[in-house]
Amino acid sequence: MSVAPAAGTRPPGSLRRPPAWVLALLKQFGAALVTLVAISMVTFGAVNIRSPESVARDALGRGVTNGAIQAFIRERGLDKSIEQRYWDWISGFARGDLGNSVITQRPVADEVVPRFGRTVLLIGLALAIALPLALAMSLYMARRAGRPDEAAAVVATIVAASIPDFVIGILLLLAFAVALPILPVSSAGLALGTPSEQIIAFILPTATLVIVVTPYLARIGRVAIREALESDFVRAAVLRGTPHRSVVWRHAMPSAALPLVSATAVSLVWLLGGTIVVENLFGFPGLGQLLVEAIQTGDTSMVQAAAAFVGAVFLAVSVAADGIAVLLNPKLRTSR
Repeated sequence: MSVAPAAGTRPPGSLRRPPAWVLALLKQFGAALVTLVAISMVTFGAVNIRSPESVARDALGRGVTNGAIQAFIRERGLDKSIEQRYWDWISGFARGDLGNSVITQRPVADEVVPRFGRTVLLIGLALAIALPLALAMSLYMARRAGRPDEAAAVVATIVAASIPDFVIGILLLLAFAVALPILPVSSAGLALGTPSEQIIAFILPTATLVIVVTPYLARIGRVAIREALESDFVRAAVLRGTPHRSVVWRHAMPSAALPLVSATAVSLVWLLGGTIVVENLFGFPGLGQLLVEAIQTGDTSMVQAAAAFVGAVFLAVSVAADGIAVLLNPKLRTSR
């Protein structure tokens, strides 16, 4: 006589379905890969829309002979079809081979990787300063809701957030490099100098990014923390006599963490684009400055690599933010 399986058990040999959050992250990762391929195709098509002859003339000069132009095209592989060139580039990129510069014939990695590292360090420093500062401002405004000083702080963050990044950078230059000449106007040479000179090179660009991103994070944090403090479970903790510090950090802050994670991810995405302006304003030798220089000189290989790196980091930030949100959300973490 056959015995039916007990309730809640699976028949022998049946496959266990992965948790819903694992499937969601896998779908997000797959979508990120598809998006990265799409970014690479759009970037490659936009960069290579010009004819090989035009690229050769920009690299060699207007007075060059036709023979030199044709030799340049053959040496750089520009005589191949655009499909073949794209495949050569994307397959090499997947292997870690970024190819050679169309202009200088130097390996692209020798330029992109060090500059990318400096850009990541610049963004990391800015975020490491902005996050604690924004969190402190958020707690201050949320705990003093409805008071005049809270209203003044909100107005200050709105005004600061409305100022463009290049204006803030110019004001910092005027204040600390012109009026008070204690910092250099340009970071171009210092970023490659001694450790102390490198620290100095990071000060003004980092300060600009911190001033720009902190008000946005503080405003999002203020709303999230205020809603958490007014929630029923936090009020219940207060009625139970829970110490104020525990109410804030053990009850309110975990609830406010999800909006803050999303806001941080948005800020990271903005910082990837904002560094282009900031690096060129201060002459900081990062990936953003390299991208602008490559566009000006028509170095298609350099533009492709820089754009692909930015796209990859953007997608990595999105996937990481989704993963952290899952870890912070018990409903997603325990769902099957």
